[in-house]
Amino acid sequence: MGRGRIARAPEPIAIVGIGLRFPGARGTRAFWEMLCEGRIAIREVPAHRVELGFDIDHAYDPRPGTPGKISSKMAGFLDHPELFDPFVFGLSPRDAAAMEPHQRFALEVVADALDDAGIPHDSLMGERVAVIFGRMAEDYSREQIAVLGEDRFRRNFDVWAAAGIAGSVLSGRISFWLGTRGPSFTLDTACSTSLLAVRLACQSLWSGETHTAIAGGVNVFLTPEGMIALSRVGMLAADGQIKAFDDRANGFVRAEGAGAVVLRPLSQALANGDPIHALIRGTGFSADGRDGGHMMAPGRFGQAQAIRDAYERAGVAPCDVQFVETHGTGTVIGDPVEVRALADVMGPGRPADRPLLISSVKPNIGHAEPASGVAGLIKATLAVEHRELPPQASFETPSTAIPWDELPVRGPAARAPRP
Repeated sequence: MGRGRIARAPEPIAIVGIGLRFPGARGTRAFWEMLCEGRIAIREVPAHRVELGFDIDHAYDPRPGTPGKISSKMAGFLDHPELFDPFVFGLSPRDAAAMEPHQRFALEVVADALDDAGIPHDSLMGERVAVIFGRMAEDYSREQIAVLGEDRFRRNFDVWAAAGIAGSVLSGRISFWLGTRGPSFTLDTACSTSLLAVRLACQSLWSGETHTAIAGGVNVFLTPEGMIALSRVGMLAADGQIKAFDDRANGFVRAEGAGAVVLRPLSQALANGDPIHALIRGTGFSADGRDGGHMMAPGRFGQAQAIRDAYERAGVAPCDVQFVETHGTGTVIGDPVEVRALADVMGPGRPADRPLLISSVKPNIGHAEPASGVAGLIKATLAVEHRELPPQASFETPSTAIPWDELPVRGPAARAPRP
């Protein structure tokens, strides 16, 4: 069967509010300053995390691949995930004690995003608002078992505890707090999760199903199991640094984080006098199929298809695009595949003196997994708003696995005005 014609998006979607908690930054101003200064917020496991179930001294072994051990003490951590004010959201202390940190951080960044948009949360009561959020890790129950013991955990397991760890309840809590009626669900598509949440939120607005949408993702890890699995297959950078598109690239670093955006159709945002950070004109989404040769390996042609579809929907010629915020994990396999996919789509027709500039937020904060996409979206949004490109952190020597001389792609090594 041939490839069908891609339908154009009816009108741009305005990003009118942003809320975030990423390693080293809370709020857009702190995040932008960190990016422009090239600061890296990756650090060793904080000492107080031992009390929360993350015993780094017991879990660490510098030899990669050691069974049951992690090969790096470094990650991007949020401060004190155990702290939360339930009364702000009309919750009881009993509710709050049972809630996993994903639910807490999601509520907080949504509240910040609405504040940024100038939208009182109670003004959405009864309105058709989409709430689409993403998360992956489910280690809060494991941490509780470790602290309480299995018998005591089971004796105390009730409807509040069940709701506190349920993925579906994460988005449901947000909708309940706001009193909104509209699509409300939680996603897990691994690293693409929060960008898919934004895509589906845009589709809800384009269809006329809703007039406002809130989308984002959150990632918190309280136990070392995830890092153990990644260490076993050599995916973590032993030196604790993500070096995207660099010849020293040797893996990624896990990170926590939460980000949310408030979206409205441009015409409505203008009519309301909403602040407009940037516009979303089109989106694309695709699986890689068997392109990478392994289920966990990235595929060049699947990525190229998603990029091509997004620009076709947006009605934008890819060769006119100046800058792309990439996935950029700092892995020997992933980075070259992504650059080639971008070159396949963005290269044809591009003037030789205007290469595509690429960057990645992950060297600054780590790989926030289900929240990584919204972190990149927020970074790109701030670059558009400030008309400036922040430098690429940890970028020294361009990767020799990428044929830079043959491709119209370059990394922004220094802070520069946006073309």
